[in-house]
Amino acid sequence: MVGLALACGGASALNHVMDADIDRLMGKRTRSRPIAADRVPPSRGLEFGLALMAFSFVLLAGFVNVLTALLALAGGLFYVIVYTRWLKRSRRRTS
Repeated sequence: MVGLALACGGASALNHVMDADIDRLMGKRTRSRPIAADRVPPSRGLEFGLALMAFSFVLLAGFVNVLTALLALAGGLFYVIVYTRWLKRSRRRTS
């Protein structure tokens, strides 16, 4: 469970880095995120997210199995690349 929590945290940190520009515009909840609020530099957020993802992979591969580690990594990458970078920004606004 710790390995999966680290993978989720890493993906979330990377999401905060990639969405800092729109987080400032979306409302109170996202405006106060550490990177959007300029409390954490984007480079540190990127390092933190990548470190969590890497540690998650090592932990899961070592204590569970490689398939679980790969699936956790794939899930995180899917969230960051497909959802954060592609789907969220390509959705057409109707209002």
